[in-house]
Amino acid sequence: MGIKKNDPGTIPRSSIGSLGLFYKLSILWGTVQTYNAFFI
Repeated sequence: MGIKKNDPGTIPRSSIGSLGLFYKLSILWGTVQTYNAFFI
């Protein structure tokens, strides 16, 4: 849908967004693992 024309700004923005999402998910996963380590 948004990849009809090769804009130089779309690819870095999407890659940065996915990296930020992965970073948040890894932090959330680490928090869950710490919680499980303390309460299980």
